[in-house]
Amino acid sequence: MTITGAGDVDRVDIDAKRRILWDGGMRPVARPDWGHVLHWGASFSVNSDFGFRPKVELYRDGFGFQKPDFATRSMLALRYSSDRNTGSIELEHIRRDVRSNLHFFARAFASKIERIRYFGQGNETTSILPDDFYDLEHGELQLETGVAWGSEESVLLSVAVVGSVADTDTASSLGTLVSIQRPYGSGNFRTYGFTGRFEMDRRDDFEKPSAGYAIEAGAGFYPRTGDLVEGSFGDVWARARGYVPLRGRNPVLAGRAYAAGTFGTAPFARQPWIGGQDLLRAYKENRFLGDGAFSASVELRWALFSWPLLFVPVDLGLVGFVDAGRVFLDGEQSNTMHTSAGFGFYMAPGYLGVPALESLLVRLLFAWSDEDFSIYFGWGLSF
Repeated sequence: MTITGAGDVDRVDIDAKRRILWDGGMRPVARPDWGHVLHWGASFSVNSDFGFRPKVELYRDGFGFQKPDFATRSMLALRYSSDRNTGSIELEHIRRDVRSNLHFFARAFASKIERIRYFGQGNETTSILPDDFYDLEHGELQLETGVAWGSEESVLLSVAVVGSVADTDTASSLGTLVSIQRPYGSGNFRTYGFTGRFEMDRRDDFEKPSAGYAIEAGAGFYPRTGDLVEGSFGDVWARARGYVPLRGRNPVLAGRAYAAGTFGTAPFARQPWIGGQDLLRAYKENRFLGDGAFSASVELRWALFSWPLLFVPVDLGLVGFVDAGRVFLDGEQSNTMHTSAGFGFYMAPGYLGVPALESLLVRLLFAWSDEDFSIYFGWGLSF
């Protein structure tokens, strides 16, 4: 079995769920020529938006003769939020090399923790009322199937057919902003469409990268079917992460950037947002919503020293970071760039010769903005 610690940085929105198919965020535990292997991974985070949020991933890898990594993979991922008292479930099956470098995948995803607040649309919305006023009861079921092209070099191009049913409660949540505004796409809402995605991962390590980069980009088109009474719409998005080692391999300068946009009249749950530990720390989750969005982060990670803890070498590191972001809304005039900054610590086992243990890392971050002060505690680096 393997244990991996990873933050939630691979969870930006519902159309960006899958990691590189070759590893699924996990290091293969074995590569035999036949049979199958069961393995699992776990992570957690603690913050004011979700409370305690654990995640467990279960994998069943099947192998074939001269198949790199795996021939088939079935995955079950479960997440839970103690504050929301609900969670998400994801099922995925991958069959590699149906034809040379052509792979098949199918996925089902259901969640009630992707969109938990609604502050209205635009870059200048306020959050001065009690938190309950902005609560959002939103769930979504999504089914997706498609094909992907790529090799074991962690470069992948995929296309898929997607169908989803979303439900936003505006009846029993009277007195909330979403029940007053009832934005397009609230209530029970169905969409069907097509998506494309490109992924390239050149990081030197999945859990604790110190060099390299990862790029993901995608687009979707949703024709006027289902409940799209205001016509077809589409979306585009891109995310990049990069790592530069300074003075050898310590410290490490890490950066990430995210941009997304929609065209046509998109339901509010498909509009891009920023806010929360993944896109703009020290702001509430889903804080800003618009037709387009941008965010960027820079982190300096410095390993300070190592000391023995119960006969196990433990490394302690310092993190300093700055985040910035904003959204764009048609018809709104705004030049505001929302920013936050903070620092924190991480602790990880030193060299033990056991990869499963060396991947463990715990972080504690403190972040400030002009709206809030937030503490983030979790397993794995932020990105």
